[in-house]
Amino acid sequence: MKTETVCVMPILGCLWAALKFLRQENIHGRLIAVNDDQKNFIERFGVAINDADAIPELQCRADRKVEVINAWLKSQGYDIQLQKPADPQAFAVASILNLLVEWLQEGKRRVLQSKNTGDQLYAGVFLKEGVSVLSHPDHAHPIIVIKTKSGDVVKMTKVQALIGHEFAIHDLTQKLFFAMQDKSSYDYEGVVFPMIDLDVQPDISWLCGMKAGGGYFISEALQQTRFRMNQFGAKVESAAAMCLSRGISISPAPYVMDEPFLLWIEGPGMKVPYFSAILAEDVWKEPKSL
Repeated sequence: MKTETVCVMPILGCLWAALKFLRQENIHGRLIAVNDDQKNFIERFGVAINDADAIPELQCRADRKVEVINAWLKSQGYDIQLQKPADPQAFAVASILNLLVEWLQEGKRRVLQSKNTGDQLYAGVFLKEGVSVLSHPDHAHPIIVIKTKSGDVVKMTKVQALIGHEFAIHDLTQKLFFAMQDKSSYDYEGVVFPMIDLDVQPDISWLCGMKAGGGYFISEALQQTRFRMNQFGAKVESAAAMCLSRGISISPAPYVMDEPFLLWIEGPGMKVPYFSAILAEDVWKEPKSL
């Protein structure tokens, strides 16, 4: 299994900053999806965009000059840099999330092994204070709940490979969040987990083409996420940056029928189709004629 990350807050911060900038320019801004990923994103998170301004750990900026936004990202230690747009009316936005949580009591260093990598040893942590081991009716593994000094809660559970859409991780966490059991039959004392040092630049280019009002659309979208966890606590740092341009936006991508598909042909007033079939790759070839 490969590491995957979903950090939505900086993306929401960028969209909030963009809509606020458009309002300041007396432009009515409204997000319009042009592909399925954007539609799914708006359906899941659109209602939370206006909350971005109320999150103290989230900073948002917008500026006509891309150089200003790039300089801010660089000053905060991020590598992502927006390209200078060809459109003179373009503007840029960026948002940075900085969240630190500390365990109620410092954990003890431990060495652990992964079941998947044989004899390789990893730096780990044994944590007992503030740890609960709960269950979920539709999840096979225990769910570890760790309280922190700030009142935030960290949860962990083992999972198999996630196969699904862009937001499969989010959907799984939502499922586990809404049906937690207060009590558990598990008999564990604390938890041992590996220390983590992650620095990735997830691909959020699926946001490109999203319309924001006034003829503006997202022409570039970048993100960088860092996550570190040890015996003292955990820290999330994530930045997203976007450039919004005017003009002809990117055309929506076509839906690709790239798996076996069901096809049928109906006639006016008919109760039974003329023809129906599941068409698989064994017949995917150009006919000589119709």
